[in-house]
Amino acid sequence: GNILYFAATTPQGNGVWRTDGTETGTKAFTFMREVINDVAYANEQLFVVDSINRLHIINLIDDTVEIIDLSNRLNLYRVNTPSTYLHPLNDLIIFQGTNSSGEREIWRTDGTPSGTFRLTNLANISGRQEIRYRISHNNLLFFTIRDEDGYQLWRTNGTESGTYALTDPAGEVVYYGGSDYATLGAS
Repeated sequence: GNILYFAATTPQGNGVWRTDGTETGTKAFTFMREVINDVAYANEQLFVVDSINRLHIINLIDDTVEIIDLSNRLNLYRVNTPSTYLHPLNDLIIFQGTNSSGEREIWRTDGTPSGTFRLTNLANISGRQEIRYRISHNNLLFFTIRDEDGYQLWRTNGTESGTYALTDPAGEVVYYGGSDYATLGAS
């Protein structure tokens, strides 16, 4: 519908809020113990990252709230910072996480345990290994991963086989040079 969900800290606490753009339609939806760093919507659910980098799911069924700490259900130690945390792609959320062994990985979730899994491990990339500049286009998410030489351009369709660094015809990794994307045609 026409509802905007957002995070706000008020004297009442750290809340996920909703608004339809009117004063009467703006209210706290739920409160959490930790500060909320990011909120994204996909598949009738809100995905929330808190200040200690845990991923939570808020199911939006009949205006009831069920908060699930997804990090505790998986071999996922934390959702990484300082990148923007959650990246919507169709009915999925793509994010960068660190497993309990300290390895950075690209993950996806549809909000269910079986639909949440690692797309790729970034252990073979030297450098900071952080997701940066991203854009969705034609059912793909394009993003960069910073290594010691710059920003590698990657893409994913939300599957393991569809997540990889882009290469040129000679097989060399493509490095992204700017901070903005432009798309042409359908998005």
